[in-house]
Amino acid sequence: MKASTGAAAPPSALTSFILLFTLWVVWGVSWPAMRIVFLELPVWQFRATTSLLAGATLLVMAAWSPGGWRIPRALWPSLLLAALFNIVIWSAFIGYGLGLIGAGHGAIVCYTMPIWTALLSAVVLREPLTPRKTVALALGIGGVSLLIAANLSTLGGSPFGVALVLGAALCWAVGTVIVKRVAWPANMSALAGWQLVLGAPVFMVLAILFEDFTLHRMSGPAAISSLYTLLGGMIGGYFLWFRIVDRMPASIAAIGTLMVPVFGVISGAVVLGEALGWREAAALVLVLAAIGLVVFAPRNAD
Repeated sequence: MKASTGAAAPPSALTSFILLFTLWVVWGVSWPAMRIVFLELPVWQFRATTSLLAGATLLVMAAWSPGGWRIPRALWPSLLLAALFNIVIWSAFIGYGLGLIGAGHGAIVCYTMPIWTALLSAVVLREPLTPRKTVALALGIGGVSLLIAANLSTLGGSPFGVALVLGAALCWAVGTVIVKRVAWPANMSALAGWQLVLGAPVFMVLAILFEDFTLHRMSGPAAISSLYTLLGGMIGGYFLWFRIVDRMPASIAAIGTLMVPVFGVISGAVVLGEALGWREAAALVLVLAAIGLVVFAPRNAD
């Protein structure tokens, strides 16, 4: 059953691109912001707090929007399953994976997600893996591979960390397909909000098991990064992502996110002073070509 929450008219390519571009900036900047935060704050306490605050905010937004915030009881098993993959397992794998290979490297490896989404969508959602999508995937993964090539020595030093982040990418793909195959009657902000709220208690349990509850002092950059992660990365990012998934086929939405690690590398250079070179420039060109190929495709084009 295919998700549908709104208008019968097909979404315009320009509107979809604007949503994607905003998501690139919001999530791209989130990676160096999270790196700054996690250098000073416990991961699970931060995740529990921000998930609860972001989820509650999105539910309030949904309550004042068409569709409302309620999820019918019959759809709660699907909601719980989506939250398990999109929020809980993804965050756990990313949280431990980033500790082993670093935020910048993790962001790059994580965005192998479009491969898994395209394959799962073809099997589960019957979205055809057309020549256009295949070429777009090849271009996009080629761009991400250039970024990975610049970090092979670091990634090779922690194969378990790489495996965890790859597992996170696969979980995100599974969660995306779960969301896409259900016709959600509620506002998409409610779908994001409920998943975050459901994930918060799990993160709190992890915090109790593995972290010390003491008063943590934050530097100015960490405080600003924490606020940005909450408002931009979580509230803004999830608000945008679930609208993109609602508007586009799952495989195309996933291909659209391939620009996030490129923005992550660029923002890392600006915020953290990391180097940029020809690989980053070439990756930018390849990923933009991939996204343009599917987002601005003529309607009914293969």
